[in-house]
Amino acid sequence: MLKIPSITFGDIEIAENTIYTFDKGIPGLLGIHRYTIIESEETDPIRWLQACDKPYISLMMLEPAMIDPDYSIQLTDEQMKQLDNGPVEAVFMYVLVVVPDNARDMTANMLAPIVLNHQTRKGVQVVVEGSPDLLRVKVFKD
Repeated sequence: MLKIPSITFGDIEIAENTIYTFDKGIPGLLGIHRYTIIESEETDPIRWLQACDKPYISLMMLEPAMIDPDYSIQLTDEQMKQLDNGPVEAVFMYVLVVVPDNARDMTANMLAPIVLNHQTRKGVQVVVEGSPDLLRVKVFKD
């Protein structure tokens, strides 16, 4: 077990095999390559992408189907290489969410999802072709 500090969750213990490596990092978070996913009953269905080496990085994520059941992306060969070309059924996707003071105004970044391969433990944030409107999609429809 590995103990990692988290500002959001305090010190947590994780198994080494729950770490995802982002070889190219995540844009805007340079030099941070190792993350784990934290699930919390208190914030379910939100998942947290917690940096293993920087305690102040905890990113909230949702499965995109919760926002748009028809949402899908096509990964390029290069993106699949970054995931170590594992089987497609081992690839999962999340979108980052931002929660302002009023949680009803929560938005999701559907333009740049986080893609994880649960088998190879690799991750990548991809930027998809699409409307800039996908950058801040309201999670709760009026």
